[in-house]
Amino acid sequence: MDALAIDATLCARFMRLPTAVVSDVLSAMGFSDQVLSARLRWVGAPQSFAGPALCLKGSEGQEPPAPEQGSRPVYAMDRRVTEGCVAVIATGGHKIGAVIGGNIGLSWRRCLCAGVVTDGGIRDGQECIEMGLPVIAAFVGPMSNKGLWAFREIDVR
Repeated sequence: MDALAIDATLCARFMRLPTAVVSDVLSAMGFSDQVLSARLRWVGAPQSFAGPALCLKGSEGQEPPAPEQGSRPVYAMDRRVTEGCVAVIATGGHKIGAVIGGNIGLSWRRCLCAGVVTDGGIRDGQECIEMGLPVIAAFVGPMSNKGLWAFREIDVR
């Protein structure tokens, strides 16, 4: 069985489990820091989702220029979103502008992204709800991240 089939099988099994059960088992195994922070909230009604994590990281400041042989991280990450993945965005503590909005959400949803989890904010929350993209975030606000925060790394471990 290839890795994608294993991921899909494992994710389907996780989808059948209540989140509280997964949390309890992880805690009993000594992984109490492997569940989401209580300060993160659903955007819209809770929807179960599971998938391999696409870990993205950003920090405050201007977006970096494109490398000589490649794309800026904000565009390169779109090519890394795969069917069933969960985009997990670490913001480095950014609390002002949203890290994604409706345009990125739509792009990721068209790639069949299973959901988004971020310790930062998003904008266009209603659009994400309407397109069926499950999102868990610290806040929803109208402010863009342009010039305030930018994606820096893709596939962070």
